[in-house]
Amino acid sequence: RPLGGVGQAVEDYLRTASSQEQAGWEPLCSDAAQLLAMGSPGELVTVRTIASPEAQSCLDAGEPADLTLLSDDQRFRVHTSAMAAASDFLAALFGAGMTDSTAREVALREVTATELQALLELVYHGECSVRCGGLPALLITAARLQMPTAQRAVEGAIASRLTAANVLDAWELAEQHNLPALREAAEALGREIFDF
Repeated sequence: RPLGGVGQAVEDYLRTASSQEQAGWEPLCSDAAQLLAMGSPGELVTVRTIASPEAQSCLDAGEPADLTLLSDDQRFRVHTSAMAAASDFLAALFGAGMTDSTAREVALREVTATELQALLELVYHGECSVRCGGLPALLITAARLQMPTAQRAVEGAIASRLTAANVLDAWELAEQHNLPALREAAEALGREIFDF
């Protein structure tokens, strides 16, 4: 039967991953993401949201991390329950039995260590600092990992930096990656600026 959403993502994983511990996607950079200029690329931007209650619970209880996420040869120790709550993709991956119960490692190809660290900071602490030029890639990664809370936070950070110079690139990015909040913000500003 045809699958959609998370089920399709897991089916794609099963078809394309080289091993049960690796998950991958097509390259993250799109023309719109590369063109989207939102100020100085090196400017630090703070992205804020509400930390995951599951992650906070794990931290408050002093629970040891039970999963390692691998990216760019870096290892990030996390809690499976927090990751499953924050990422529909990872929840489906864990539910499908795709992780080795002894190794407890998941390699995320096409996700940079910088992006993964920022997303984990959002999950565990509700805040991360990102270079302005890295916001589009972070947004695409959050969308691909199906992390709705992080995705909304990054969409908001980008939307707050929309100008006449970047609104069309932002709209194209939103269209390419099905980013409804960014699309809405870009369309609203576009109507205001260009009267379309």
